[in-house]
Amino acid sequence: MFDFKSFIVVCMCLVLWRGAATEEFEDEYVVIGGNNMLVNKRSVSESEQKEIVNLEDKQLDFAENPSSAVEISSVISEDLYSIAVCLWFRIDQPQFGPIWTYKRPEDEFIQFGLISLTSGPPKPLNFNSLLSYDQPSSMDAYDQQWHHMCVNWDYTAGLLQIYIDGNKLEDKTFGGQNGPISPGGTIRLGGTDLTFQLSGFNIYKEFVNERTVATLMTCYGIGDGDVFSWVTDVAVFPDLVKPVELFLENEIGAVCSECMKYEIFPTAVDYDTAREMCGNRGVQFNKTSTLAVLDTISAYRTVRRAILADEELGRGVKTGYWIGLAVHNNSFVWEDGTLLDADLCRKQWASGQPNNKTKLKNGVVYSQDCVQLWKKKSYKLDDTWCYQTKGFICQYPINC
Repeated sequence: MFDFKSFIVVCMCLVLWRGAATEEFEDEYVVIGGNNMLVNKRSVSESEQKEIVNLEDKQLDFAENPSSAVEISSVISEDLYSIAVCLWFRIDQPQFGPIWTYKRPEDEFIQFGLISLTSGPPKPLNFNSLLSYDQPSSMDAYDQQWHHMCVNWDYTAGLLQIYIDGNKLEDKTFGGQNGPISPGGTIRLGGTDLTFQLSGFNIYKEFVNERTVATLMTCYGIGDGDVFSWVTDVAVFPDLVKPVELFLENEIGAVCSECMKYEIFPTAVDYDTAREMCGNRGVQFNKTSTLAVLDTISAYRTVRRAILADEELGRGVKTGYWIGLAVHNNSFVWEDGTLLDADLCRKQWASGQPNNKTKLKNGVVYSQDCVQLWKKKSYKLDDTWCYQTKGFICQYPINC
């Protein structure tokens, strides 16, 4: 069983051991743990920066190195009466111990953190007290899958809000000391033989709202905290660092626009099969899912830019991606039943398209009745034959 007092002693010893080694990095981000050093990018020389790996699309893997610890100092610079922490985590088996904690060297208690339990999702820690909440019956934190969690603390009202995988639990109140979270402490990730992976660890000065949580979770967002940012503030020497694996099986891209999530799949199938597979995605998430309806400039540009910006999405297909646009009764109709706005989409067609070529195949004349994002023309619209096999893009609504 994990012993908080022993953990506090270990933390204090580590802080003392750092001593002169951290003096030159005063007021910068510093990490202790074997060869793992997390630093503010601006505090190192150009030669050192060449050895640094940015964490934007990375995870810290404590599964293979459970005794390694990552400590980050000088993150909180003022008293905070409200604070929010969001992160992605994956735990392979039931274990008890801290995922992360925040503590000042002069204190006998941990101010706040997140503790893994032997069952159910992790629980927030508040001034050495575990805060209980109703456990969602469907939530198994030890299923070898990535889970997203956001916790909001309000130390003025004594209020706690928890989001797990985008679902908000009942608000809770907590007694005892009501904060604030004080500056001068150290964030500690891992280091207590807890085997887990972590990514997208961000700290915010204010509560994160339901829309932000939904975007981070549903769209596999890493986030960008204004107190501590996984994306912009830090980099790490690559002992614990591995590529992050948040995407669903066989899905190599996901992007959101206008309260809709678009999932990009490289699997080559014909148009009818792509429609069926997108429909099945909806059954899985209990949402209406279809081939992508890119009927606004914003949606079209968001998806197209995501493909153009990611080499893997380009390499994943030979000719293009199916979207939810096809000919019905001699008109182009979106999957939701609306007609294509010719004026809106004029610039989205590839040059010379649509041209409705015909082809004789097995004694049957086929027209180009289905629409793809055509790889050859930088993923502009193109009408083509529905029996061809291509990647496909699904969509379903998200909370926002």
